[in-house]
Amino acid sequence: MNCSIHDNMPEKTKCVICRKSLCEDCSKFQDEYGACPTCLDGQARIMHASAKRGLMYNILSLICAV
Repeated sequence: MNCSIHDNMPEKTKCVICRKSLCEDCSKFQDEYGACPTCLDGQARIMHASAKRGLMYNILSLICAV
């Protein structure tokens, strides 16, 4: 089986989230997180949005406390 991103490269492993095949280049991202670059990007967007909501909540809490 070949990498789902680089179809000319052989599969080395799979993404833990979407189970897509990953080649050696793509699996470099996976070492720490276990996810492919596409899933990592999606997770980063979710985490950023969550952090942004948390920051707004903290600011509103401070304003209300004053």
